[in-house]
Amino acid sequence: MQTIFVIAILVLGFLVTFQIAKASEYVAVLRGMENSRKQSNRINAALLLIFLVVGLIGVFYANAKLKGKFLGHRLQTTGYL
Repeated sequence: MQTIFVIAILVLGFLVTFQIAKASEYVAVLRGMENSRKQSNRINAALLLIFLVVGLIGVFYANAKLKGKFLGHRLQTTGYL
């Protein structure tokens, strides 16, 4: 039963993404390709930077939260690889 829900969620996510892409193309045609491309580049750049910053914050948070919980001691004590 759970796999059916997961598959349904994935299919719906794909459909929503596809519909957003189609609507974006229609808006680009109506507004003009050059203006739409410039605005799209600005939006993509901002989202990429936000994703980068949030991802780095998440990495540092996870490192601080889980420090010392995976390997409490070294596995090899006789040298380095």
